[in-house]
Amino acid sequence: MGVSRFGIRAALGRVVERARGASGGAGADVVFIDEDGVERRVRGAAGDRLLDLAKAGGVDLSHYCGGQASCGTCRVEVLDGAGLDPIGAREQLVLGDAAARRGARLACQARARGPARVRVPSDYGR
Repeated sequence: MGVSRFGIRAALGRVVERARGASGGAGADVVFIDEDGVERRVRGAAGDRLLDLAKAGGVDLSHYCGGQASCGTCRVEVLDGAGLDPIGAREQLVLGDAAARRGARLACQARARGPARVRVPSDYGR
């Protein structure tokens, strides 16, 4: 009794889909909330920077230094950051301790690994 290549591929595909379903997949849903309370959900791949997700979703998020973590203009307020990587040393330095404790992150440094909700502040001329 032989198994065709198609049968093996189909079975493997089902295993991969079940695994993705159980783990939430390799995607990262991030909800960006603007100053008017309008929410925009953007789905990206795990590991995408918040700045890249914002651009892809049409979210206006300033970043004067081009995403190099030197100006702080891409600062967002994390409302639910369970799906974000921990803050790094460079990001901590730019934000300062007080802002980091309040939940501020730099969108150019924060990477999404799962669901997150962030508020885009209206400072910096937005």
